[in-house]
Amino acid sequence: MTTLVVADDDPLQLKLAVRRLQLAGFTVIPAVDGAQALALVRTAAPDVVVSDVVMPNLDGFGLSEGIRADAALAHIPVLLITNSSLDPADRMLAKRAGARDLVVRTPDFAEVIAAIEALTSRA
Repeated sequence: MTTLVVADDDPLQLKLAVRRLQLAGFTVIPAVDGAQALALVRTAAPDVVVSDVVMPNLDGFGLSEGIRADAALAHIPVLLITNSSLDPADRMLAKRAGARDLVVRTPDFAEVIAAIEALTSRA
């Protein structure tokens, strides 16, 4: 079973993400911000990290950079999610931070789930 660390500072969004991803068959470890997510990644060694972009303490870009900077974690793919529309500059910024992709969070999480499945099938 695929294990995810999921980070979001919005309690409602985090609860929804955990529920949708669990229903899709993933084991989910929730984190309330990027700093907590980074600590959990170090101890839980998840298959994928899914993170909101905008968070206090450590945002999704910083989380991705922190994972890439740690040789023991650098192999773990990071998927950044956002509620807003995307333009190519957003995706480029995510890639520069070390994220594998940046997708829009929809209520059914279809894009997020498809992106996670694509990342785990490459492994």
